[in-house]
Amino acid sequence: MKYFSLVLLPGLDGTGRLFKPLLDVLPSNIRPIVVNYPLDKLLSYNELLPIVLESLPADKPFIVLGESFSGPLALMVAATRPLNLEGLVLCATFVACPLSFVPRGAKALIEPFLFQGLKKLAKINAYKGTRLALEMNQAISSVKNEVLAKRVQEIIGVDVTQELVDSHLPILYLQGKKDLIVRKSNLRRILELRPDAQFVCINSSHLLVQTEPLQAVEAINKFILNLERRPK
Repeated sequence: MKYFSLVLLPGLDGTGRLFKPLLDVLPSNIRPIVVNYPLDKLLSYNELLPIVLESLPADKPFIVLGESFSGPLALMVAATRPLNLEGLVLCATFVACPLSFVPRGAKALIEPFLFQGLKKLAKINAYKGTRLALEMNQAISSVKNEVLAKRVQEIIGVDVTQELVDSHLPILYLQGKKDLIVRKSNLRRILELRPDAQFVCINSSHLLVQTEPLQAVEAINKFILNLERRPK
């Protein structure tokens, strides 16, 4: 069996902490590389890209998984055509603002103080006592409000449609059936542009790899096996 590195690009918090449920169930043929983003720097997608590129393995086959906020970054990585990149996993993510009715001008309305309320909600959640709720609280609380605001502004303004169209890499899309944040219309848009993309719908919320890690790993492993069978 061929060994693959799996480069994991995190969601809005950028810490990578919330990948732990997935890491706990990865098979031995998949070697994870968790990328994390600065907690206190206001960085655009273009400014985050070099951080990701520096984390890529130089001499081993790998795939990149972009979760939610990081889906566009996964496609930007593919556009640089790094050596040994063999496929992309797009998880509960988008190629342009996932809420199509939100105008780009709404970026100006995203202020740091809005995220104080989000952090309070995370703390209330943590009192429920689940391990995931505690991890969510700690992850989101560690990031400056200004950084979270910047990342949401980036989401509103992003458009990596061309990067998706230009990439000839195999793509797997993981969709949460109960995802109220990144709805299925985002998957449909990707399939319109790349009808060859594979997709798996999992009975989960937006936190797909956190709440259904076994199903996510099953889909990723099957994707990897298909990559191994591709003619070179």
